[in-house]
Amino acid sequence: MSNLIMMPQGTRESILLSALTLFHEKGFDATSVQEITDAAGCTKDTFYLFFDTKFDLLIKMEEKLFTDIDNIISKELAVITNDPFAQIDRALDECFLYAKNTNLTLIRLSHTSEILGIIEEDKIAEKYISLLVDKISGFISKGIEKGHFRTLNPKVYGRIICDFVHQMVEALITDQHPVDFEVLKPEISIIVRKILEKKESK
Repeated sequence: MSNLIMMPQGTRESILLSALTLFHEKGFDATSVQEITDAAGCTKDTFYLFFDTKFDLLIKMEEKLFTDIDNIISKELAVITNDPFAQIDRALDECFLYAKNTNLTLIRLSHTSEILGIIEEDKIAEKYISLLVDKISGFISKGIEKGHFRTLNPKVYGRIICDFVHQMVEALITDQHPVDFEVLKPEISIIVRKILEKKESK
């Protein structure tokens, strides 16, 4: 049995939480691996069982956020039913619930100039947002085929909706938006519906 399998279940999580706290307090560059392991109560050897570098740790933090959102979208929008707007509402509900229950420090940290520069350089966000746009666009395309949505360019509007929701939630989490989750969520739902719904014939 490898040393990694024998490690206590919470060791990796302790390292991630300690790193997150230190990155928030001191900044990414100013935090050393030694400081992270001291705070987590483990050795540097243990750190390197889970992560190649401090940068690798940061990337895995970010990938977890995007993967969780991707899983929500995949679960709710993989197939289309006779009530696609209810599916969209459930996807929004799940995304907002995730945003409320996850560690907001990580999301806020992700939008600092220091961390954002690292993420953009590694193209993490670009890769995952492209995947999300593809899934939303695919859902829109199916909705058009089944007559649920008006005729429009699925790729263009998949990007518009993805960017719109992302920007609204980001502004809320980073305290740039004056309302709370419960106020914002139904308003986003209404706007997405207005974008996609077919116009009633006169």
